[in-house]
Amino acid sequence: MASVPNPMNEPPHPPTIPSSSSSDPNNEKDKPSKPRPVASCAACRMRKVKCDRASPCSACIARKTPSECVYASTSEDREAIAAAETIAELRVLKGELQEKLARSSSVTSGAVPGAGIVFDRDGGAGEDADEQEALEAVYAVLRGGSVELVRELVGRIRAGEEVGGILGALELDGREVA
Repeated sequence: MASVPNPMNEPPHPPTIPSSSSSDPNNEKDKPSKPRPVASCAACRMRKVKCDRASPCSACIARKTPSECVYASTSEDREAIAAAETIAELRVLKGELQEKLARSSSVTSGAVPGAGIVFDRDGGAGEDADEQEALEAVYAVLRGGSVELVRELVGRIRAGEEVGGILGALELDGREVA
């Protein structure tokens, strides 16, 4: 007796419908996606733990294996990651400056009505208004300046330079400020 295939035992086959995506050059699914750059060290990727991307990272230090903290990414990938981290730091700094500006604006609105003059704690006038203008100029540079100018500005702020002094130095160098 010849065996007849039992349709109940065979796996179902999906219908073969010609796909229009293979003929469409604009279809996103056909394009190979660019892999994300690897930012974590090899040990953290192997352990599947969060890496803080320091060299050596805190996870490897905590495990007392800093010699295993090796990064496999290219220098180009590391530069892109560093740029992204710098952008994140600048966003935080921008938020802090906006908060200072908002506080300064609220102080200005609480000054002598109609005069537009802000009095400081010592009774002097105008110092807060000058600082507010300087902060607004710094914010404008951070928002629209070149990457080099923004890095220099952030470095000077972190070093503790006064905002007015930073802007004066930039203007003396002939750079466009606000």
